[in-house]
Amino acid sequence: MLIGISVLIRKFHLTPSATETTLAQLTAAAVGKSTVFIAIQLITTVLLALAANTSFGGLPVLASLLARDNNLPHLFRLKADRQVHRYGISFLAAAAAILLVVARGDTQALIPVFAIGVFVGFTLSQAGMVRHWHEQHGDGWVTRAVINGLGAVLTTAALAIELVSKFTQGAYLVVIVVPLLVLMFDRIHVTYDRIGALLELGKQPPPPQPRSAMVVVPVAEVSRLTAEAISTALSIGDEIVAVTVCFASPEDEAADARFRDRWEAWHPNVPLVTLHARRRSLAPPIVKYLRGLEAEDRHDRLLVLIPEVRPAHDGSGYCTTARRRAAAGDPARTRSTWSSAGCATSWRRCRPTSRPAPRAASPARSEPDGDWAPGAQLTPGGPPMLAPFAGAVSGSGWKRYPMPGSVTSQRGRAGSGSSFRRS
Repeated sequence: MLIGISVLIRKFHLTPSATETTLAQLTAAAVGKSTVFIAIQLITTVLLALAANTSFGGLPVLASLLARDNNLPHLFRLKADRQVHRYGISFLAAAAAILLVVARGDTQALIPVFAIGVFVGFTLSQAGMVRHWHEQHGDGWVTRAVINGLGAVLTTAALAIELVSKFTQGAYLVVIVVPLLVLMFDRIHVTYDRIGALLELGKQPPPPQPRSAMVVVPVAEVSRLTAEAISTALSIGDEIVAVTVCFASPEDEAADARFRDRWEAWHPNVPLVTLHARRRSLAPPIVKYLRGLEAEDRHDRLLVLIPEVRPAHDGSGYCTTARRRAAAGDPARTRSTWSSAGCATSWRRCRPTSRPAPRAASPARSEPDGDWAPGAQLTPGGPPMLAPFAGAVSGSGWKRYPMPGSVTSQRGRAGSGSSFRRS
């Protein structure tokens, strides 16, 4: 086909044009500007669209293979519900958009980069096939190896010519990007090797042993959310401590005194510790307190349980609770402790389509106060949903990891999660 097109181009004396492709000129010279010309152009457009789609079908799969071999983050191995590698597709779409913006929409400027990438792929594949035939040593392997070797030589020559002739027109990007990609793959692989050695993958760990745990619960008011957080802490820890932060101002000190009076009147059998802070940030005084507890070394585990409200999916819930999550301080921005583990218990309101029949022993209730809308249906015998999250705290930073999926449960059946992080 390529030889035939070359002969026809020479016969019709066609030259490159900035406004019309060579194939369009060839078609117009052969059949004229008729309906057939329009049909051929439409067919060519469809074929080019399918050819462009091959990148979205191939690169995400290649990225998943690299991730399987620990050369890319394992995120690229994940598949969506439709069995596609959505993160690879998203990355490719973003990279393509960036290239178009940098090239200012001029696809002609990207042709040298495309051509060099194609010849690099051809050369590597042909050389790989030569190695494959040499390792297999099957019938006729010498002939196959010679054919693929010849192809590797030809594509290498084309690569060298294209690289030298188009170096200043964008080919230099390939010379810079390819070594950087190889270096990135190597560093990621080394990182995963270190993590594997730390986790002792492939080895049988010692039997799990129960360990004593102390749970620290940051609180700011006496509410049902606080009660659920304290109940959860009592279920997972041997010693429970509630902490509240008081800032250096008369208004905050008065509010702290009123809060302590309400706490003592509530009497949850959990001590309340007030942490004083000059700067209006919750995380630093809590982290300092955790370090003090670690220095005492009274328990094997130190857990931080952060209660929060998960609103219904009505759009306004995020705005009403985002301030509370932000005020708690992003633990990733603070220096943390060495052996603490952080987790958050979320209390979520649900909107059932029909009101369930109340039980005789524990009738359904509604909670009109606080973050709960009037008439919100509560699960009989407990909160409507409890979606737990798990996180880890270590030497360089405090980071929360949401558990995969949405874990919902009722009282007595709360989901749980734990994480392990190298310090």
